[in-house]
Amino acid sequence: MSRKHSHYHFDQQPIKRRSNKRTLLLLFGIFLLIVIGIYLFVIIQSPDIMLDSSESAKSKETTLVSQKRDFVKVDKLNLVVPIEADPDKAYASGEIVWKNPETDDNNQSRGFILCATRFKLGTTPQATKTQSPFYHIEKLSKDDEIDVYFQDQWYSYKVSDVRRDSPVESSSSKGNFNQASIKMYTCSNTDDSDSQFVVTGEPIVTQKETQKATSDSGSSLL
Repeated sequence: MSRKHSHYHFDQQPIKRRSNKRTLLLLFGIFLLIVIGIYLFVIIQSPDIMLDSSESAKSKETTLVSQKRDFVKVDKLNLVVPIEADPDKAYASGEIVWKNPETDDNNQSRGFILCATRFKLGTTPQATKTQSPFYHIEKLSKDDEIDVYFQDQWYSYKVSDVRRDSPVESSSSKGNFNQASIKMYTCSNTDDSDSQFVVTGEPIVTQKETQKATSDSGSSLL
C-alpha cells in the first residue's frame, strides 16, 4: 500500500513584496534624514552663506531713510539694521536694541549704546540671517567706520576697540560710557551667560564741527 505524499507550496511573492516595501521605506527615511540635515546645516550657516552685497545694503539704506527709520550702517560688513527702543520688538524682528534712549541730544554729537543678537536660530535660512544682525561684529577692527542715522541726521564713529567681555563687564561698563561715543555689543533676550563681543567707537569730528567748537569756546571767553 503506497502512501500519498502531500506537497505544500508557499507563495513567496507576498514576502518579497513586504521586504521590498521595508527597503523602500528605509531608503526614504535615510533620504529624508539627509535632506533635513542639509537644511539644518544651511539654516545654521545662513549668516555666513547669505552675505549682503553693497548694493543690497544701499537699497536697505534708501528704504529706511524714506521710511524715516533710525538705523545703523557698517560699510565693512554691508550691515544696515534698524534701531528699535522696544527690546521685545527688536529681538522678534532682528533689529538693534537702543539701550540709552534717555541720552540728551546736543545736535552735534550723540552717544549710542546698542545691542543685538549675534546668532538666533530661525525656521528658515533667511529668518536666521535676519535675526542674527551682529553675527560678524567681531570682524570689525580699529579705525573702521560706523554710521548711525538718527532723526534725519548722520552720526559717524571710528572704532577704537573690539574685545570679548563677560556679560557683567559689558553691562557694568555703561556707567563709564562717554556720552558722545558709541558702544555695540552682542546680547540675547533669553540667555546672557555667554561672553559678549563689544565694539566701542569715538565720534568722527569733521573740520566744520572743529571750527564751530573752536568758535564757541572763543566766544565763551569774551
